[in-house]
Amino acid sequence: MDAGLLAIATTHHPNMPAGYASGLQWGTVPEWVTGVGTVGAFAFAAIVYYRDRRATHRERRMAQARQVDCWLHRAQWVLTSDEDEEPPDWSIELTIALSNGSDQSVKAGTVGVQRGSTAERILISVGTIPPTAKGSPALRTTFLTPNAGEDVERLPSHLLQGVFRLHLSFIDTAGIWWDRDSSGHLTSRPAPKAPKSEHQG
Repeated sequence: MDAGLLAIATTHHPNMPAGYASGLQWGTVPEWVTGVGTVGAFAFAAIVYYRDRRATHRERRMAQARQVDCWLHRAQWVLTSDEDEEPPDWSIELTIALSNGSDQSVKAGTVGVQRGSTAERILISVGTIPPTAKGSPALRTTFLTPNAGEDVERLPSHLLQGVFRLHLSFIDTAGIWWDRDSSGHLTSRPAPKAPKSEHQG
């Protein structure tokens, strides 16, 4: 190649950026790396913020659920037949105490009554549970038919209290369904959707 043409080919144009002849503007690489790092930092901050916001929301909802509870206030035998009827007909009267220490009502309250170690539960609807004053729970009474082997002589009233275990379910103000088992452990799940009406499209 002619020396003059070589000189022209390798001479930079006055407006040509430095490093252009090598095919890459190396002068912009630090800025590019800085930009990527900034975007990554913003993305990480957004993920942390979203995660913390969800955790705060759940903690706020659980704070209400923790204040809703139930327990067996009283269990006793009651005579449901005439005194002179033989054999007498007895039922078990359960009085369930419901407490809501939050400042808002919860709804769709259901108490599952479990006998001893059996898995079967008798479901009792208690409806809306309004806020209750400390030490003044709402009381609900229900009657159960004795099972085989449960009678006044074998199982007097003062022993009935230890036979039953209670499980509570309810929906909080955010529409979250909560379950509290007999040991007091809380778990949440989405509230069931209402069945669609036949007239809805």
